[in-house]
Amino acid sequence: MGDVGAEGTAWQMGKRPGRDAAMTRPNLAHGLGVAGTRRRVARLMVQAGRVVEQLAEKRPAWGYLLTFHCEFFVANASRVARNAGAAKVAV
Repeated sequence: MGDVGAEGTAWQMGKRPGRDAAMTRPNLAHGLGVAGTRRRVARLMVQAGRVVEQLAEKRPAWGYLLTFHCEFFVANASRVARNAGAAKVAV
């Protein structure tokens, strides 16, 4: 996830032309644009945080996922949301 907020051309980031099309998979950034993609990722991270919280409440054995989510994903989602001009994401 360290490259979620990466900037630069696809080529600079190691992505070769036509790769998504050749593998018949959609490219969110092409479909929504960079800002739209960042907003979508931030929204998905909020949803993931809610699910992880619910899992930890229902079964404490899943608590490690909440810790992992807070320590790793929230930091990236906050950066993505900040870059997109959206509100800061928190758990």
